[in-house]
Amino acid sequence: MRFDLSDLRLFINVAERASISLGANAIRISAGAASERIKHMELELGTALLVREKTGVRPTAAGSALLKHARIILAQSESMKGDLAEFSQGVRGRIRLLSNTAGLSELLPHLVAKYLIQNPNVDLDVEERQSHEIIDAIRHGERDAGIIADFTPAGDLELVPLAVDQLVLVVPNDHRFASRREIEFSCAISSELVGLLNSNALTEHLEMQSARSGTPIRWRVRVPNFIAVCGMVSMGVAPGIVSESAARRASKAMPLKIVKLVDPWAKRVLNLCMRRNTDRPLYLKRFVSHVSEEARRCRK
Repeated sequence: MRFDLSDLRLFINVAERASISLGANAIRISAGAASERIKHMELELGTALLVREKTGVRPTAAGSALLKHARIILAQSESMKGDLAEFSQGVRGRIRLLSNTAGLSELLPHLVAKYLIQNPNVDLDVEERQSHEIIDAIRHGERDAGIIADFTPAGDLELVPLAVDQLVLVVPNDHRFASRREIEFSCAISSELVGLLNSNALTEHLEMQSARSGTPIRWRVRVPNFIAVCGMVSMGVAPGIVSESAARRASKAMPLKIVKLVDPWAKRVLNLCMRRNTDRPLYLKRFVSHVSEEARRCRK
C-alpha cells in the first residue's frame, strides 16, 4: 500500500465536501486527476473507498476507516513540520478553528489579533458552526480547535474557559418591552424579530429553541451581523436577539434598550475545545496558551 500525504489530503477534502470536484479544487488539481488518484488508491487497497451517487460521494466503511487514519497522519505531519521549522525559519503553520456566532463576532478579534501579529508565519482559518457541529468536527479531527457554548456536552474534549456570553433582547426605545429589565424567550418571540442570516449558528440555535417552545419565530428582516441587527432595531424595525457585549457596544451610539433573556440556555460559558492527549504542533500549543491568557486578562 503506497499512499503519500497528498493522496491522503485529497481523500480528506473529497470526503469532507462529499464531492470529487470540490475536493480537487481545494488542493488545486483537476477533477479528472483527483478521480484517477482515488481509483489508484482503491486498486491499491483492493476495495472501494467512495460510494458514487447523483448528488456526490460518501465514504464506504473502508473509506471511513481511511479517513480517520488520514486525519491522524496529517495532523502528526503538521505537528512535526511546525516543531522542526522553528529551528530554521521560525514557527510556521495553519490553525483550523471553528466558532459559534458569539465567539466569532465578540471574542476572536480580542483574543487572536496579538497572536497573529506576533506570529506572521501562522495563518488562521475560521469557520462558523453551531456548538454541537463543532464538537463532532473536533472529535473526528476535522479541525484543530473550536469555540463552543457550555450547554452542549463536550464529552472527552479538553475545555478552556474563555468568557460568559449572555443573550439579550434589544428593542427600540418606544417598544412595549422597553421598560422591562428581563424577559422570557417565549414572550420575546411574540413580537417579530430582526435576525441574522439563515446560515448563522445563532439563528439555528434560536429556531431550535422556538421549535421546543412550540412558537415559531417571525423574522421581519435578516442581516449579516450583530451591529446590523442593532441598527435595524434602533430604527424601529423590530426587536432582535444578540450577545450582551454587542448590545452594550451598540447602545453607546444607537437609541435602543437592552432586556436580559432569563432562560437558562441564554447565559452560556464560551469554551475553547480541543481533543485531549494529541501531539499538538508548537504553534498550536502557543496559540492555546495565548488565547487562554488573553481570556483571563479580559475577565479581570
